[in-house]
Amino acid sequence: MAALDRGVRRDLIGGCIDNAKINWAHLALAQLIDHDFVDRVLTTNFDPLVSRACSLINSFPAVYDFAASHLFNPDQVSEKSIFHLHGQRDGFVLLNTREEVNKHRRYVKPVFEDAHKGRIWSVVGYSGENDPVFDLLADVRTFEYGLYWVGYGKAPPAHVSKRLLAPGRLG
Repeated sequence: MAALDRGVRRDLIGGCIDNAKINWAHLALAQLIDHDFVDRVLTTNFDPLVSRACSLINSFPAVYDFAASHLFNPDQVSEKSIFHLHGQRDGFVLLNTREEVNKHRRYVKPVFEDAHKGRIWSVVGYSGENDPVFDLLADVRTFEYGLYWVGYGKAPPAHVSKRLLAPGRLG
């Protein structure tokens, strides 16, 4: 992505996102949000599929585009919220190069520091290989209420097992 001009990147990502469809996982997450099992969604995805799924069941969590706004006040976060950590398809900023997301890390860190308080962590469909979000997860000393890593393989990747799922880190 770093080899492409910003406009070309936006068009490329936009084309993929515009063809994306809500799936059963989005609908299940929307139900979990609506029924107060999930109150925060932190996503590195640019697509609005979680928000769209929520709207289908008449649920409207706050949506924060954290790439465009570096301000974070935990006292002002809505009860139910979706944080787009790297931007939104139609937002002003899409962070998609290693340099961009690494520079953005310091702004995202307070979101992680606040999100772990009294919450179970569920990480779904995220490899943890391409951006500093994984490092922010690994910086959490302990997941007092648990961490669930849901990936594509039978076992988590080695870097996840070593840095996140080590004994003593989980509830």
